[in-house]
Amino acid sequence: MERRRIVIPVLLAALLLVTGSILADPKKAIPEEVYRLLAEGKIPEGVLKARSLLTQAESEHGIDSLEVADAAQNLSLILSFVKVGDKAERIALAERAVETKRNLFASRDPSLAAALYVLGQAYYQAYDYPGSVQHFRNALAIMDEYLGPHHPDVLVYVREYGSALHQTGNYKEAIIAFDRQAIISRDTYGIDGGPTLDALRNVALARMRMDEFFEAE
Repeated sequence: MERRRIVIPVLLAALLLVTGSILADPKKAIPEEVYRLLAEGKIPEGVLKARSLLTQAESEHGIDSLEVADAAQNLSLILSFVKVGDKAERIALAERAVETKRNLFASRDPSLAAALYVLGQAYYQAYDYPGSVQHFRNALAIMDEYLGPHHPDVLVYVREYGSALHQTGNYKEAIIAFDRQAIISRDTYGIDGGPTLDALRNVALARMRMDEFFEAE
């Protein structure tokens, strides 16, 4: 019998492309059962499962628990990437995770950084790039303090912050972030590694956009 070919949308593919540990990439915290449904192209079923896990966590652990914060964070991230639900719901879920983790952890805990990253994605994937910048910046600041500015596990945070800056037209700061992304990628994956080449392309594009901006002036 011929196997059905699964076509995965670009944004969903980005959600499923996870590198490193949970510390390095908050997308890796998505439960395996939900991840499997999404990977099979069963988006409604995956979203429904993520919603049910949030309801289950509320029932079993209480609304102010870490389990509920993690479930809300995962659901927000999934909804942002698969474009289900509205922006307000995605932001509310992520803000809920941030608030709970601020109450449970120290202000510089990486779990809080992950929640802030997801809040940034809620804005970014809704094309509210200015709204995403501050949350990506705050998440990155926590990871920098926790791991150091050139640790491999800050790479995702640096990349997303640079992308948000680029989308807002802040090319000068975006180039600084992308340069840092390139250095971390080179030291981690080598000069010819895929992440390194992606980072160098980001630098080149931001420089080109900045040149075009000044020429237009």
